[in-house]
Amino acid sequence: MKSLGADAVFDHYDPQCGAKIREYTKNKLFHAWDCYSEGQSPQVCSDALSSEKSPSGQKPIWGTILVTKSPRDDIDTRFTLAYSVMGEAFELQGKKFAASREDFEYARKFWVMAEKLLAEGKFRPHRTDVRTGGLDGILGGLEDLKNGKVSGKKVVYRIA
Repeated sequence: MKSLGADAVFDHYDPQCGAKIREYTKNKLFHAWDCYSEGQSPQVCSDALSSEKSPSGQKPIWGTILVTKSPRDDIDTRFTLAYSVMGEAFELQGKKFAASREDFEYARKFWVMAEKLLAEGKFRPHRTDVRTGGLDGILGGLEDLKNGKVSGKKVVYRIA
């Protein structure tokens, strides 16, 4: 991750990971986006977030992709799914979600900003591991993911 520009890297398997992040950020981390949101991930994020309110007086915010609650009561939990950025209602696992104009407008601004930052080299995407085998090869890639053989890269299969 340092080769992609990260200032610091932490091992999410380390039981002290969240505490180490909080120490590194001098207890000033007020926003965390958790794109996994299962297992130890909620605890790591909660431990990493500040124990104080932000300079504007807000609770630290933990963004999650699953409907869940932070292990800490002093953290504001926000649930968001990328589906909502389309500005249309959708259904997922039998639950209905209303269209969100706010998410749609945010996404429009985000993608313009992200495109500019990417073009300027301000961030870089993960490395890719392009594999052969097409659709038939995907099961092998999933097995590698399950067995912890993939780290710091996106596994890609060419279909044609």
